[in-house]
Amino acid sequence: MITPFRGRTLDYDSPVEMYRCLNRKGYTFSLRQGTLVVGHTDHVMLKHCEFMVKEAGRSRCITSGDRNVHAWIKGYIVTEPVDPMEFKHELVYTPFNTSGFTAITVSSTIENLEKADIVSVINGKVKVKI
Repeated sequence: MITPFRGRTLDYDSPVEMYRCLNRKGYTFSLRQGTLVVGHTDHVMLKHCEFMVKEAGRSRCITSGDRNVHAWIKGYIVTEPVDPMEFKHELVYTPFNTSGFTAITVSSTIENLEKADIVSVINGKVKVKI
């Protein structure tokens, strides 16, 4: 469920940018459309996803040790049901170890992932269907 932020409405026909929520207790991710945060959630699915990392923000995070929003997932919110068993990879991002998002399974690792069909967030865990 997506909790609206400051009464803003979510446009399901426009892409959202999802990033780890740094300041809001009780929520794992923030959703942004354009320049405004429109909601917070820890359960959502996005389709036609692109993984974005701003290298300048990543470098600033590494040198200062302070968290900042420099990586996000851009996609469209899925409104139709998707089988959760289709998600085989866990998606992680650690700015200190890699320069991009990484998809992990028991038997394989895909580093610097740029796109995915669908990303699922359930209870703060991010899974990806490649």
